[in-house]
Formats: sequence, C-alpha cells, structure tokens
Amino acid sequence: MTLVANHKKKLVVGFCLCISVVLSACYPRPYVEVLRGNTMGTTYNISVYTKKRAVFLSLQKDIDALLTDINQQVSTYIPTSQISQVNTSSKNIPMVIGKHFAPPLRTALDIAKSTDGIYDPTIGPLVNLWGFGPHKTQKKPSEADIAQALASIGYQYVDLRMENGIATISKLKDDIQIDLSSVAKGYAVDQIAEYLLQRGFINHLVEIGGEMRALGKKGPHPWIVAIEKPIEGVRSPYKGFPLLNHSLATSGNYRNYFTQDHVNYAHTLHPKTGQPATSSLLSASVMHKSCMQADALATALMAMGDQKAIAYVEKHKLDVFLIFRDEQHGLRHKKFGMFAMEVNTP
Repeated sequence: MTLVANHKKKLVVGFCLCISVVLSACYPRPYVEVLRGNTMGTTYNISVYTKKRAVFLSLQKDIDALLTDINQQVSTYIPTSQISQVNTSSKNIPMVIGKHFAPPLRTALDIAKSTDGIYDPTIGPLVNLWGFGPHKTQKKPSEADIAQALASIGYQYVDLRMENGIATISKLKDDIQIDLSSVAKGYAVDQIAEYLLQRGFINHLVEIGGEMRALGKKGPHPWIVAIEKPIEGVRSPYKGFPLLNHSLATSGNYRNYFTQDHVNYAHTLHPKTGQPATSSLLSASVMHKSCMQADALATALMAMGDQKAIAYVEKHKLDVFLIFRDEQHGLRHKKFGMFAMEVNTP
C-alpha cells in the first residue's frame, strides 16, 4: 500500500508540474525587455516591463522612424532639416514648420522669457563660434567675434504662431539662428513615452543621452535611477532614487568642454556675456512631468550659476538637485521640492 501511495503521489506531482509548465507557456511571466539604439549623437535605452516581448521588440522600427522624423525637424547637424532651413532663411518670411518643431521651440521661448534671456534658444551663433555645434573647431574666440555673435542673439526676434493647427515661424533679423539641442532630447523622450502608452506599454523607462522619463513600475518595484557624480573621467552614481511617473534631466559642465592654455571652456554658454558660464555649480538635475521641460530647465540653471539658479528654483518651486564644488574641491549638494522630501510621489 505504501509503494502504491508513493507512486500515486509522484504521478500527481508530475502531473502538476506538467500543468505548471503548460500554463507558463500559455501565460508568460512579465520581464524587463530593452531596446537600444543611436540618435542625436548619443544613445537611447527603452526598458519595458511586459509579457509581450515580441510585440515590444517589433516597435524598434517605428521608434527609429519617429526619432528620424524629429531629427529632420530640429537637428542643426542635418543641413536639410527644417531648423537648418529656418536658420538660413531671410527675415520676415513665414515658414510652416512641422509638429515636432513647434512644441520644443515654444517651450524654449517660454523659458527664455521666464529667465530674462539667460536661457536663449537663439544662442546658435555663440555655440558655433565656440565650436560646440556641428563644426568642432574648438578654440577661444576673440572678443570682437564674441561681440559680433552676441549681436545676432535674441529670442524676442523669433515669431512663432499657431493658427488652425498650423505652426509658422518668422525671423525678425536675418542672422538669428535657433539651436534646440538643450530641449530636443527631452522632447524625443516624451514622444517615445507617449508612443509606448498608445501601444499599451504602461510600465516603462525611456532614456536618451541621460534624459529620462519613467511610468509605472518594474513589477513590484519602482524604476531606480541615479544622478551621476560630476567628476571628469568618472562614471559613478552620486545619488540613486526611485523615479515614479516623472522625468529627470541633468545638465553639467564636467564632460563637454575643451582646454586651451590650461583653461577649461565648458559648453554651457551665457547668452548675455558670450562666455562659458562659470560658477561653483557643477550639475543641475530637474524632475518634472515633462522631460522636455526638465531638459530645458536644467540647461537654464547651469547658465545662471549657483546663486541665481537657487533663487529661480525657489521662486518657481521646482524639484531640483544641485551639485556644487566646495571650497576644498570636494562636492556638496542642495535639494529642493520632492528631492528635499526624499520622496517621488506620482
């Protein structure tokens, strides 16, 4: 009887295991799936927590097409892009622009106004002069060249209009050149996130060149992200935290720069002085619902420098994490909004 009973138990256990395997095959468990690629001179990483692996992986073609479309409208590195055509156009000639050009330009112009031009999307002449644009001839320009470039800057010389769903742009000066590199990656992150939502992927983390947006969770756990240490040649986290239904964008002067006569010249330029922004502020990270907004605001804070950035953050009640160089050449930080509360609530 004992042998028979044990045999029956083994049969039952074996049968249950078979059923479990069959059910697992029919109802696959969700995993984190990742798509990777290149865009905007950097990389993208799209992580999704899903059971629909094949469906998700099939989206890469559409995502790459979306990114190509965005680049064809806002990239100054493409001579035939819409923004390049606008930059070479004459004044007072309205041009119809695409759906991926108007929103980031509108955001950039609004932030330019709120910062009194410390952030300015018409900084293109300065960016090119210092060699941080498409042509990497990086050297310190002469004061005369800087003065000439400054005369070609002014967000107020851009007329953006929307009528009957059609966006048009006119330049009020011939030599105005728009540069949306400080907001384009954030905009692209938002567009990919919206596309994933439309396709039913509600748990995702989208990242392009360090700008990111998270929605939902990675199973029972939130998406964990980190702010990088603003130290040259070092890639390690300064602070990690959960990102819940928000975007995060960081701007810093510790990586994109050139050295001349033992002096470092960083890529964040001040549109009032024509010089690289200098202060103890090394890194500005902004949390926002919109990655496009976070991207532009992070750049604006770096251009302001330490004290003006703090005042702007407090006035506008932003969620910001600032990292400074202290007097002993170490690092210190200051937290605002949700960062100060040590929580990130949906």
